[in-house]
Amino acid sequence: AFEAFQRAQIKQYKQWQKIADKGFRFIPRRLRIPLRTATDMYNWTAETIEKAPLTVYGRKVKPTKKRVLTRALKRSFSR
Repeated sequence: AFEAFQRAQIKQYKQWQKIADKGFRFIPRRLRIPLRTATDMYNWTAETIEKAPLTVYGRKVKPTKKRVLTRALKRSFSR
């Protein structure tokens, strides 16, 4: 039941995020980079939990600093 609940919550998050993504074009580029990076990390977290919902009982699911920095650099060089 917990896994079904987790997956339902992630599905709802993805729907909301899809709607929110449309608004990024209205945000200035210098502010968009950190916001998109944060969004990418939330998406990574959701995907990680979706693959194995019970993971949250064993460890905190959060991206490493290296992953965040790498994504920020990729975002700063892409359009």
